[in-house]
Amino acid sequence: MQDHPAGASGAEPEHPSEWESRGGTRGEMLSTSEVAASLSASRELGREYDREVAEALTERLDEIISARITEQLEARSAGSPRRDPPIAVPITTGIVAIPLAQMGLDAAGGTGMAVAGVLLLLLNVIYFWFWSRSR
Repeated sequence: MQDHPAGASGAEPEHPSEWESRGGTRGEMLSTSEVAASLSASRELGREYDREVAEALTERLDEIISARITEQLEARSAGSPRRDPPIAVPITTGIVAIPLAQMGLDAAGGTGMAVAGVLLLLLNVIYFWFWSRSR
């Protein structure tokens, strides 16, 4: 099983179009031959250079992963424009607030009016909380 783009013979493609047809460019792929070369270099240099060879390989992997993440984030942000929250609920609660506050004032005085205001505020907070989570 091969995780890299390879030609029919199993060798690395020489032409960049062969890399692109397999899902990427040569700069964003880590081929099996690169890993094999790192292992070979590690064997040739000896145990005292194992750490340096491993660090070089992990730096290369970090570059590839960072490039892929950046590419995916850019594609995601370009594909979904920012949406502003709908204003129907805030406008409706603003219109309902006046008669509801009057009913609360008539029924329970200042406390009733305060309870009506807090309930309308709570309704708006819940609405925007659910809206922001659905994005």
